[in-house]
Amino acid sequence: TTRHLWWCNQHPSSSSSSFKNDGRVASGRKKTDEKEMRAIPRTSWSSTAGGDQTTACAETSATTTNGKMTTTTTTSKKKLKVLCLHSFRTSADIMKIQLAMGGWDKHVEDSTEFMCIDGIFPATGEPPEDVKLAFPNRGSFQWYDADRNAETGKMEYKGIVESAKFVDEIVKREGIDGLLGFSQGATLIGEMLKRSSESAGDDIEGNQEEAMRMKSLRFAVLISGMPSRADETLSEQMCSMSERNSINNGRTIGASIPTLHVVGQQDRAIPPALTTLMCKDFGEKAVLIEHEKGHVIPKVLPPNEIGEKVKKFFDERFMEKNSNARL
Repeated sequence: TTRHLWWCNQHPSSSSSSFKNDGRVASGRKKTDEKEMRAIPRTSWSSTAGGDQTTACAETSATTTNGKMTTTTTTSKKKLKVLCLHSFRTSADIMKIQLAMGGWDKHVEDSTEFMCIDGIFPATGEPPEDVKLAFPNRGSFQWYDADRNAETGKMEYKGIVESAKFVDEIVKREGIDGLLGFSQGATLIGEMLKRSSESAGDDIEGNQEEAMRMKSLRFAVLISGMPSRADETLSEQMCSMSERNSINNGRTIGASIPTLHVVGQQDRAIPPALTTLMCKDFGEKAVLIEHEKGHVIPKVLPPNEIGEKVKKFFDERFMEKNSNARL
């Protein structure tokens, strides 16, 4: 089985080998039919056999009893496992470079490991020109195609169900704690959480699989995402927040887990208003971070205000995971 995974265990600025290439070939792939889904990758979680990676943050305490000192060392804490979904017509290779350029892997390396995967569908068209110039010959995949039905005026997502099942399979098999998506990857995550939330509120037997999807997740990070337009007309997509709540019967989506939403004030690909709207859809546990750039994964290093907020979010999830593990 061909494997398509990139492991981000260390900062790759000095060497590309700092990211573990787990069997995925960035170039020279055999050509496949555009509609053919590629095999789900089968790989261990990391280069270290045996499961979770741990931090080197063991704590030592000393007590004195009857003049004798006793030293106690706590066990190391387990890192967060984060599955990363790339943007439209890019790849896992490009996603790991974007995270490295922004300093994300280095900034949260004490608490988090990133795993980047390719979309299951080869791109059905050419990548954007800026992508081809910045990341030549780095692969081109997508999670779905979105087309508006001329008769009904509704958006139809082709391939989103298959992609959702593909991601869910990896989440369950690898024990993923959180999802991180950029652009189309973020929209896919939002749609998956939306469908899971809606199915959980229904008693229809056929929705049980959707209701269980994403149940094990602890959090999600959505960078330059937008609300899914599936089954919505254009007017519904751009409606006011009060109208949107009415359409959704007052329910928020994904509200059971914390979410971090990152919006670029100069984003021309995904209107900032839509990313903000998506954040509001996720309820009280959603956190919104704005940066002054465009359609990019923002820099968190050198240290800056964005980086502080990102690290705070990941540190809180890290503490929650290890606190729950001790219960």
